Amino acid sequence: MLNQLAGYAYLVFLVLAPFSLLLPVGLMWRVAALAALALICGTIIRQPIHWTDMNAGASIGKFVLTLYAAVALLIFVGRLVWSAWKCRLTVTALRGPDTPARRALDQAVTALAGLVAGLVLSVTLARHLAGTTSGRTLDLSVAAIGLGLALALAALLRGPLRTAAVALSLTVGAVAGYGSTQSGRIPVKAAALAEGRPFCLASGQSDGTLNNLSQLGFFSLPKRPGTPHLALLIRDGERLEKFHWSVRLQSFRPGLIDDTGTCDPRTDFAAALRTGDILPRRVAVGASVFTVPDTDTMLATPRRLTLTSPVPPAPGGIAIPPGITLSFDDRPYPRLPDALPLSELPGSSAIDIDALASGKARLHVVGPDDRGRDIRIDCLMGAWADRLCEVQVTEGRARITFRMPVMHLQDWSRAADHVTALFDAMKDPR
Repeated sequence: MLNQLAGYAYLVFLVLAPFSLLLPVGLMWRVAALAALALICGTIIRQPIHWTDMNAGASIGKFVLTLYAAVALLIFVGRLVWSAWKCRLTVTALRGPDTPARRALDQAVTALAGLVAGLVLSVTLARHLAGTTSGRTLDLSVAAIGLGLALALAALLRGPLRTAAVALSLTVGAVAGYGSTQSGRIPVKAAALAEGRPFCLASGQSDGTLNNLSQLGFFSLPKRPGTPHLALLIRDGERLEKFHWSVRLQSFRPGLIDDTGTCDPRTDFAAALRTGDILPRRVAVGASVFTVPDTDTMLATPRRLTLTSPVPPAPGGIAIPPGITLSFDDRPYPRLPDALPLSELPGSSAIDIDALASGKARLHVVGPDDRGRDIRIDCLMGAWADRLCEVQVTEGRARITFRMPVMHLQDWSRAADHVTALFDAMKDPR
């Protein structure tokens, strides 16, 4: 529905923009203002298209609309400059004749300006209030304030300012009132898509998850520019079906444009969301479920779990910096033509650490170990002072990535077993 309204707004702009240029100056700027406001309104309410989904038709349409607006603006400015040069750009000319039609046009311009300002204010409030836990109470409070202000301003103000202020307040109140139903709508639509399968709702933030119904409010819902605000994950065997919530369309859309947060799919998720009986540290990554201790900080997505907190040293005192990652990805890394086989991994005494640290030397090692795991070691760290090597251990679809000091490189297997054990301790045994 909103996309259709956006289309109508664009159509109004396409018709009024050239028509305004044919009118006297007093009418021209008013009709041009209507056209510009219609363009802004359509842009605000239109469902955004991520660059990865921007096909040729959408790209051409966006280019044509931008070019159309630029040409109309140039001609509009040219008309004003020409009128000023001919000494016709007077206050009387800009005001125009005082007729009922002109006054009605002024009312339309100010009302549409208030509506656009209300939409902008609603979006701004939704961003700044994101992450609060007031949920529907906050939505209804904003709606009541908006409607109350509209009544008060209608009684106190006069003239065009009253029209714009009332339109702004009514728009904010209407958006908040309609948005107050979102927290109830999301679980119902999610359960309908799941069709009895385990599902869960994840925040767009990869360092947290949703565990309470109040977090789904229109203003409270966590938001991050450029990424989906809410993800729906449905467990189908070992596969996760992914959807994202469209705030404008108030429905779930297939797929996730970017990696978002993850969660623990369960058949009773909707009921657990209402009671708050959800563990925010319990997340699904790949085909497994992990419970991350409160002492660890994490970044979790449906395909990747990264621990960003300090890691206990491996046996032998091997220091492993924060940032160990367990990922599930079918995409193989490209083979390196100058890589050494794992059997030729040099000892620490044979490695020129200063050359590696300065970027003058390269050290890449790839190959299977004696347990059939694919190993990739990269010690090309440029001018990094910490002189670390990155180790990747791939077994099936699971890939563990961590860093370790180059002087302990011969102990990579012991360090890999240590990191694997850390993730295994968090894995749900089911």
